[in-house]
Amino acid sequence: MKIEDTKALYEFIGQLDWLAWLALLILIALVIAYVVIGVADKLYNDDNKKLKRIFTSVVCGVTIGCGIILKIKADSSYTDLIAANSIKSWLQANNQKYKNLMVLAGLITLDPDDTGFDKKATAERADNIKRIIKMYPNEFINCKVDGGDGNGVELIDDNAAKSVDSSVMKMLPFYQSKIVYYMLLKAKPIIDYRTVKDSIDGRCYDSELIDLILAKSKKILIPYARNNTAYIVLNTALAKEWLYTK
Repeated sequence: MKIEDTKALYEFIGQLDWLAWLALLILIALVIAYVVIGVADKLYNDDNKKLKRIFTSVVCGVTIGCGIILKIKADSSYTDLIAANSIKSWLQANNQKYKNLMVLAGLITLDPDDTGFDKKATAERADNIKRIIKMYPNEFINCKVDGGDGNGVELIDDNAAKSVDSSVMKMLPFYQSKIVYYMLLKAKPIIDYRTVKDSIDGRCYDSELIDLILAKSKKILIPYARNNTAYIVLNTALAKEWLYTK
């Protein structure tokens, strides 16, 4: 579900390269010049040919100047639309309604020429993402997240959010399997929630999502809290029984 730009003219112009737009602009200017010459003939008599030329030149010059400004604006608008769709597509593809801003900036590209992933490029991309989400308030908002500087991006488009929720529910058995396999393989009967995100599956970034996984695990995975830290306890007997019946 892509973001549709309501500014159809900007989108059309933004998809044209400069050569194509210049050719179109010249054709438009010729048509306008033809109309202007007809108007000038009525405004000025034959003795004022110089005024006719000046009048026609000014109108055509203004037309071309406005066309250049319009092209620059359209290119910027179209680039922003591509960037907004990149953000939305990444969040949907990864079944995440929100993400830490700097982490997101280090994972996505906003346009075909955006390939830098060093610290400076990531910081610039983060600034660009903050600008983009302000331009599309019906799609994204700023939010607070755990970790890092606490700044995040949240997907609020209703259809997209429902799609993510539906995908997450379908993925719960898969996430459960990964957690169980990890704990059995590593012989770790207890792990904290952070381990799930950092070592098992980065898409399990939300403690509420992990709570949901545990609730659906039929007591194979049990939540446990100590010293303000959330843990997962593996019921080894049930886990092995579950494993053999799969």
